[in-house]
Amino acid sequence: MSEVGALAYEALRQFLVREVAIELGPDRQYLVSSRLHTLALRGGFSSIDELVFAMQSGRRRDLIQGVIDAMVTNETFFFRDKPVFDTLVTSVIPRLFEQRRGDNIRVWSAASASGQEPYSLAMLILDRLPNLAKRLSILATDVSVEMVERVRKGWFSHLEMSRGLPPVYQKTFFQPAGDGFQLRADVRSLVKSEVLNLIRPWPGMGPFELVFLRNVLIYFPQQYKRQVIAQLERTLLPGSVVLLGTGESMLGLSEKFETVRLAQAQFHRFAP
Repeated sequence: MSEVGALAYEALRQFLVREVAIELGPDRQYLVSSRLHTLALRGGFSSIDELVFAMQSGRRRDLIQGVIDAMVTNETFFFRDKPVFDTLVTSVIPRLFEQRRGDNIRVWSAASASGQEPYSLAMLILDRLPNLAKRLSILATDVSVEMVERVRKGWFSHLEMSRGLPPVYQKTFFQPAGDGFQLRADVRSLVKSEVLNLIRPWPGMGPFELVFLRNVLIYFPQQYKRQVIAQLERTLLPGSVVLLGTGESMLGLSEKFETVRLAQAQFHRFAP
């Protein structure tokens, strides 16, 4: 199947920015071709151009979601940036529980992909702070329907298990299932997964005490970054903590956060 043509590529670029705030550069045709190849074959299209123009017509919602699922970046692995998780369990989360004495703690993992981030936190709490697990709930969201279903299943391949997961956690929290591994039910019960597009309104979200928004905004144009942070502020309580990716900051996006550095990790505390 030939590489996507110029007209179809431009149409796809405009679609992705408008629908999910992903901004493709002017010369990423190879990426589009590799990610949409299977979807085009499965849909019976003779070319990726044909697929893109059929999606653009708006008559097939399945194509729209299929293209979104194929084009969003789902790079993730267990305990990504381990110092962050270490500091969360030793300092940040105990402090949040102390501040909210008697209340539950709500955590949100935005753009959670296949779920390694929220499940890393769930396993860590069950291992290190088991008495607090009953007061913890984790919401995992993603714009990809396929990824949300992956989170709900809690199943991971051998390759995914080899990326960042401590061997002792594999023995403790997983059991073999088919050609991969299935998370224990008590781990899965801590995480609820829903579809959410970050650049659309967030109905009924929050309040959250801890939010993972890591390696998400780097893909967004500036106007959408500000839009997301403005919505985020409405879901937080004073003292709530937000985690951005390495090298990301609130600079130019909001003045309602104070940057806190603990050990080898950086956090953003909501201080309206």
